[in-house]
Amino acid sequence: LTIANDTPTEQTFTFDPSGPQGWTVSASPTAEDRAQTVTIEAGGTASVGVTATAPQSAEQGTYPIDVAVRAPNGAEGTTSLEARVVGTPQLSLGTADERLNVSGEADSEKRIPLIIANSGTAPLDVVRLAGTAPSGWDVSFDPQEIESVQPGETAQVTAIVQPSSDAVAGDYSLTIRASAGSLSSNVDMRFTVEGS
Repeated sequence: LTIANDTPTEQTFTFDPSGPQGWTVSASPTAEDRAQTVTIEAGGTASVGVTATAPQSAEQGTYPIDVAVRAPNGAEGTTSLEARVVGTPQLSLGTADERLNVSGEADSEKRIPLIIANSGTAPLDVVRLAGTAPSGWDVSFDPQEIESVQPGETAQVTAIVQPSSDAVAGDYSLTIRASAGSLSSNVDMRFTVEGS
């Protein structure tokens, strides 16, 4: 913001920024971070930066931010700003039964139900799935990607794991990853190949 001193003398202005309950709002001269006042000569101007931080619980929407400046001689000015909260998606991936160990036979298909959850305040768009398994193993998903998961909702997907035909009995590591844009979540599992 720009403050103009239209009075005939030099004035020291103090700031009084305010926002909705739970918000942290501050104002200070851009040249002096965290200063609470700015002195402006008669007819001069100064720039002031306003910072508004929304609480974690803020829902999507538009919020009013008001900034007032006052000088001891009674000179004052106010302006109203709008802060727009666009929401943030949160991605988490887990197994439907919360177990991280699975067993199956070599060269036979094992279906693992997975849950994708969005605990954020904006939709998760285009969630893609991928798996990292031992060499020769096949990991696919049904469906391969999910179009959208709304805030507070979950979606189910099935991982289809097929160990290689020559996998010997024992424990193997398997990682399943869900990603949506810059967000990602992994599940590390232990797959026990049973002797046939």
